[in-house]
Amino acid sequence: MNSSDYQLALNGQLAADLSHLTKWMVTGVDRTRYLNGQTTCDLKSLNIGHCTWAAVTNVKGKLDGTLHVAAALDALLVDTEPSLAESLLARLTKYIISDDVEISDVSAEWKLYHFLGALSPAKSLTSAVPHFTFQSNRFGLLGYDLWLPAKHEAAIISAPTHVWNTIRIENTVPAWGIDMDLQNLAPEMPFERLGALSYRKGCYIGQEVIARIKSIGRVNKQLCLLHSESMEEIALPSPCLCAGKEVGKATSWTVSSSGSGSYLLATLSRASNHSGQELEISGQHYRVI
Repeated sequence: MNSSDYQLALNGQLAADLSHLTKWMVTGVDRTRYLNGQTTCDLKSLNIGHCTWAAVTNVKGKLDGTLHVAAALDALLVDTEPSLAESLLARLTKYIISDDVEISDVSAEWKLYHFLGALSPAKSLTSAVPHFTFQSNRFGLLGYDLWLPAKHEAAIISAPTHVWNTIRIENTVPAWGIDMDLQNLAPEMPFERLGALSYRKGCYIGQEVIARIKSIGRVNKQLCLLHSESMEEIALPSPCLCAGKEVGKATSWTVSSSGSGSYLLATLSRASNHSGQELEISGQHYRVI
């Protein structure tokens, strides 16, 4: 871990280059109402200039995928992992019948960057450059997304991917295909904390199951952050053991940014995901934070 790059990223001086993500522009007068009925977040409360996490679930409350949805003046800008693009687009367009909604793929037209901190990166741009900025917590911290035209050559320096991986792990932010997939129920992830899961909004596909889980007050497993004094990298995914019994699976690992051991993300059973629980993972001792 290059501590200098880490600090520069935390200070908003180095960006996360997210231009590889699939990007959609959603237009039409029914865009907010329609997408609100397809996602777990409350898009009706999303203010212009803000971006929110969102999840798409099936009728059983399991994940079909995750998105980030940003509100511009006359459109919603959506980004997702390329591996989800085909299936999510099919799902999100499936129920458009008489709605005034159009979803256009604009991946080739826009670059996407993320900066941490409270100051918008747009302040360093000239007014002649068309762009969008949205307040966003995609790494679990206050930050801003910056959408720039693909043809625009901006002097933006990005931090290495492993720096952003450390930041997301330290802030218990799951990654699609690593920490979560189609087998996970939405409440097993920290979506409520990230703003991706609202229990007060209206109906959406999967809402009945998720509301029932909320009324019970628990899920059978949960994504957790763990810490170890060891800095020895472990193979992933790796089983988590408690008294020799497998109680979960570790899926993301990083050396601590402060150099004091390492962190990992693991989905743990309800009996083992409480703070202070000691677990053995790849021969190393970890503690649930």
